[in-house]
Amino acid sequence: MSTEPNIFYFATSELSQDGFICWLLSYADNNYKGLALHNIANSLICKFTDKQIEIDTIKVEHQKGNIDILVTINDNIHIIIEDKISCSEHNNQLDRYKKLCQELYPGENYFIYFKTGAIAPTERTLLEEKKWKLFGREDFIKILKSEEKIDNVIYRDYYARILDLDSKYKFKETPFIKWDHFNWIGFFIRLNKEVFPDGGWGYVPNPSGGFMGFWWNQIEVYNKNNTTAYLYMLLGGNQLSYNVNVDNKTQQSLIRNTCYEIMNELFEASRPKKFGKGKNMAFAHHKDDIWVCDENGFLKFEEVCENLKQATSALSEKKDEFIKCLEKHLCNETEQ
Repeated sequence: MSTEPNIFYFATSELSQDGFICWLLSYADNNYKGLALHNIANSLICKFTDKQIEIDTIKVEHQKGNIDILVTINDNIHIIIEDKISCSEHNNQLDRYKKLCQELYPGENYFIYFKTGAIAPTERTLLEEKKWKLFGREDFIKILKSEEKIDNVIYRDYYARILDLDSKYKFKETPFIKWDHFNWIGFFIRLNKEVFPDGGWGYVPNPSGGFMGFWWNQIEVYNKNNTTAYLYMLLGGNQLSYNVNVDNKTQQSLIRNTCYEIMNELFEASRPKKFGKGKNMAFAHHKDDIWVCDENGFLKFEEVCENLKQATSALSEKKDEFIKCLEKHLCNETEQ
């Protein structure tokens, strides 16, 4: 890669990425046949539509109303692209944009959610529900890599920038004590993909400032007297904790404290320095350190996963006993 200044290290906004995507898609015009960029643009359109389109005319528009990128092919095929880097869908924008485009642009429409940042499980589920096709960073890198020797400074600079972004998520190449926001997300993505597919990850707020966390193994432990409580495991802030979600505000403290007592009896769990308050509360910490690093301080992923799986299995094996103890304790409290 070139050592000259790269404009995309300065132009890091979604608008800049919009511009690159528009610029690249413009090469699908037949006037550019024979160029490598023309092939790349057509490969991108093929990926968006899942078919090969014979393009007679193409029009690429940027910031068309509320739409980030609108591509019109042969007057009746429309590719609507919502471009993201780090933020997610908000204010029901995907439903609003889809409805608007279906009214304004009759014909064959394709709705693409183009995101080069990390994509959380809840975000993937939302896209499936709203019927937007996800096009992620890995998808784009694969297409760009097919012509990575293109001698065009704009192309080279963007390709270098997206590869650099991708490398930030490679947690195994960074000593554990130096992990940043990106390394944790990379770790959670792999944990979700390979070990706990039922899990989720994201920012966990708290009075101390919050942290990136991974949660899984949700178990309903109580559902009586207008109160529902779910126990789940949470990994974050270098700590494996046991948390409870309680919907009834009047019962939150009681259930939290009772859960700690039961957990301590069953597993000799450690008590948090300070119990949390609210709907989601950590009530106990795993007694053993689950982190394992090599002599150079790099995480040993497989061994850490084994520790997490053992902790998960131990809780699952005691699930029925935990539920029975919790119901008994709460019943006694009610009677008193």
